[in-house]
This record gives sequence, structure tokens and C-alpha cells, in this order.
Amino acid sequence: DRRFVFFITVAADQHPGARALLETIHREQLAAEVVNLGPLGYGELRSAYRAAHISFLPSVLESMSGTHLEALHYRVPIVTTDRDFARAACGPAARYFLPGNVEAAIEQLRAVAESAAHAPAAAALSNPRPWSDLCVDLAAIIDSTHCRDVMLPQSATLPRGLA
Repeated sequence: DRRFVFFITVAADQHPGARALLETIHREQLAAEVVNLGPLGYGELRSAYRAAHISFLPSVLESMSGTHLEALHYRVPIVTTDRDFARAACGPAARYFLPGNVEAAIEQLRAVAESAAHAPAAAALSNPRPWSDLCVDLAAIIDSTHCRDVMLPQSATLPRGLA
């Protein structure tokens, strides 16, 4: 059976539950399976994503994280919760599971790990999608949610190509 190691980027002071999470990892002796890298700066993202085999996003939030777009940019396979924002951002590039369904999450992780074992990882990561393509995709997502007027003040202007 394949062993997974999860890397998280949590600061103990970022949320009241963050310290509790880190203490639980320590108390339950899970530090070998759940490694906290702490917050990463933009200059560290490339190395982190290039080292990753899967981007696992078990979000139960009602909004999108930049992590979806970052994983797409670095062409890291994504396993995430089946939420409308995740489907809009990732489309067929991700594998989905219902929030709270641990068995389905494990099944998707295993499926991606199996398929990745048969594909050359270097080729998948050698040519990340340009940020401009991701910005165009993000603008389309914003337009499709009909939130554009809420998100952009009347005086705001978008760069050419995104308007």
C-alpha cells in the first residue's frame, strides 16, 4: 500500500484552530505523515509545487483558494472537494470528492498516485501554464458568477485582455 505524506503550510497564530491542529499532530505523533512547512513566501512556491506529487485541497469553505490556481499553474494533479468554485477553476484537471467523505478522498488520492506513477512527472511540471492564461480563466470565473460588479468598483479598470 502506498504511503502518503501531507505537507501543510500553517502558522500557529493564523487561526484559533491552527495551534490546536499543530498540537494534535504532535500529540498523536503524526509529524512523519503531516509535515508543517509553515507559511511560504511567493519565492518558495515553485520549489514546493515542484516537490509535490498531488495538491490535496479538502476545503469545506464556500470560496476559492489561490492554491487551486497555483497547482494548475505548476501542473500538479489536484484532488479537491466537489464545490462549485473548485469545478469552475479546475474543470477536468482535478479529481473531486464530496466534503467529509474520507473514503472517497482516499480513493481519489490513490487513483491520482497510481496514474502519476505511470506518467513522467518532469514532463508534466516542465512547462507551467502562463499566469496570463490563469488570469483570463479567473476573469471568466468571476464573470460567470455574476459577481463582477460586487468585486470591482465602478472606477476599476482591468488590464487589456481581461476586460
